[in-house]
Amino acid sequence: MFSVQTYNNLPFVSAAQQALLDQLNASEITLQQLLSELAPLFSTGEDAGKYAVWLLHHHFSLDEGEKMTGRVVSGDITISTPIIDPSDIIAERWNANSDELEHRFNQSPHPPPPSPSFMNAFTHIVGDYGITALGVCYAPNETDLDKINQGYLFLELTDPYSRMQISILSPGNDPSLQGETFQTSWVPSTDSNGCGYGNCTHVCTNGGGCYSQG
Repeated sequence: MFSVQTYNNLPFVSAAQQALLDQLNASEITLQQLLSELAPLFSTGEDAGKYAVWLLHHHFSLDEGEKMTGRVVSGDITISTPIIDPSDIIAERWNANSDELEHRFNQSPHPPPPSPSFMNAFTHIVGDYGITALGVCYAPNETDLDKINQGYLFLELTDPYSRMQISILSPGNDPSLQGETFQTSWVPSTDSNGCGYGNCTHVCTNGGGCYSQG
């Protein structure tokens, strides 16, 4: 299910990170400890490598009937904008209640959405620590992970006037990566090689740009 109100009630990124830090402090657990507990769920069995942990936040409010929907326009470039009643889309981000939050056009093969048993297990783990600031999203595919592990990152620029988010795969030394940043996604893994606990992250800057880096 998708609700514009649920989406618009998501905090902006700075408030979302503060909420997560407050909840972690209240539970006396670190983020790395939490990710290590989530790792078996995300990296073993039939769900291995399909999903990642996401900090629940949004950048633009939606009007009734709109959904923030991404489209791959060229190679590693994805543009997300509010679309009214889009067809042929899939959800790509969820909260712990399995509510759909953001979507993308169905342009390529993708895993199924998280199963009820997966989401129940996720909710149980984070709920034991009173963590409500985290949800689930699709993990980067293997090609993107290889590039991320080579030092590339996903640079996401935002335009508040058009409510547009543009995601571009860029070298890790991009000069735009200056200023305050916020980690907003993690790929929990039991594998010490490649993308481990939180090593693959999506990062948002206070100025509105967002980045994914290894």
